[in-house]
Amino acid sequence: MDDLASSLGISKRTLYENFRDKEEVLLTYMAGKRDERNNKIVEAINRSENMIEVFLYLIEYHKNKELPSIKFYEDIYK
Repeated sequence: MDDLASSLGISKRTLYENFRDKEEVLLTYMAGKRDERNNKIVEAINRSENMIEVFLYLIEYHKNKELPSIKFYEDIYK
């Protein structure tokens, strides 16, 4: 939590006022990413005329998506 607060430029106390622990920070992040992905899928479905267009859009979307750095996984391990 020290590293996270420091990298965000906030106090650890502020972090704990918003999140119970490291697990809640991670789960909140992951839920946000899930919601972002789900919104992209709904957008693709709404603007496409058929499922092939949806699949092609999603393939392009994921192909161009940046992967998390090794630091992300190291931090999760901590």
